[in-house]
Amino acid sequence: MKIISFLWNSIFAISVLIIAGMMLQDYFTANSAEISKLEQLKKEGQSTMGLFDDAAISIGRNSSRSLTYRFSTDGKKYNGTYTFDSDKKEILSPNVEVTYLKENPEISSVFLEEELQEAYNYSESKVSLFLGIGMSLFGLALMYLNLRQVGIIKR
Repeated sequence: MKIISFLWNSIFAISVLIIAGMMLQDYFTANSAEISKLEQLKKEGQSTMGLFDDAAISIGRNSSRSLTYRFSTDGKKYNGTYTFDSDKKEILSPNVEVTYLKENPEISSVFLEEELQEAYNYSESKVSLFLGIGMSLFGLALMYLNLRQVGIIKR
């Protein structure tokens, strides 16, 4: 019975440590690719007019919404998605300015400055760092107590 308890406690402690590692990874790598993409769009992007899909605009209100937008360049059609907090912003017009990369129009954005600022704000948040450190300490403490309980570590 002691071995089963040891295994379950070890699995729990390892799970906590894995989640802590994911949070720390999120802190150190979060948004770096997104920020890089948005900065490239700001520097090299081309602008054109696009449309939000009418069906998306008529969706009922909830805190977070995603709207699909479409635009054309060089005779080809492209789509993108814009996600926003509908409590803070309301889309009043289906017309929208789209910024895209000429060499790869699949990479595009609407409200580029706003999205870039949100990405910077998210990357500056310390929540993932503190939660990751706290969960790491908690997971290590659980593992230590578990090893002590079965006598692998003595006082």
